[in-house]
Amino acid sequence: MKTFRFVLALASFLVIATGGIRVAANTFYPATVTFSDRAGDSITSDYLTTGKHTYVNGGTDKLECGFWVLPNNDLVLRAPAGGTSKLPRFLASSLTPIEPPNAPAGSVQQRDIFMNIRDILTLPAGTAKTTMAIFGTAFGDLKLTPHWVDTSTYATEVYVYRTGNTWTVTADPGTPPGPGDVAALTTTKKNVETLVGLYHTPFQLTVDCPTCP
Repeated sequence: MKTFRFVLALASFLVIATGGIRVAANTFYPATVTFSDRAGDSITSDYLTTGKHTYVNGGTDKLECGFWVLPNNDLVLRAPAGGTSKLPRFLASSLTPIEPPNAPAGSVQQRDIFMNIRDILTLPAGTAKTTMAIFGTAFGDLKLTPHWVDTSTYATEVYVYRTGNTWTVTADPGTPPGPGDVAALTTTKKNVETLVGLYHTPFQLTVDCPTCP
């Protein structure tokens, strides 16, 4: 009996008959995400509660954890579509505003997990890049991106390095324009997004995806 090793990839296909338009397959590559949980990090895993630094796709974590090819080769860690938003795991955030001083502050356990690291799936092994990152919190979305952060004053965007099929994502204090650890907290109401405040959000994580291209 032959043993087959299957590449665990989920694909969805959409074919629109009208006009003969065909949309390419969207492929999902499951991964594991492990937070370093360094001293002083503002975004961490729930290891103080669960003893675990690592999040996996599916299983008891009930998470979608991996890379989607479309639309932007992003890494995601979130509740799966159609799944519960109250997950057994959470991400922890400890937030103190840079400005304004009256912006939301405090520690948050976010069970409605949402994390996105933009366009890193196709990063060639042995190379690095800077890119945007987003974390959902009870206060709003933390966004490490020049779209919301003045890079003449603050350093933003995460630094990503790939070795083989392992990616290391780091946000540390930096020199403008970045990479760095400054994130903008934004909220959206009636399709209008508003800047609430700026925060230092140091963190580090590694991503392992044996089946990724």
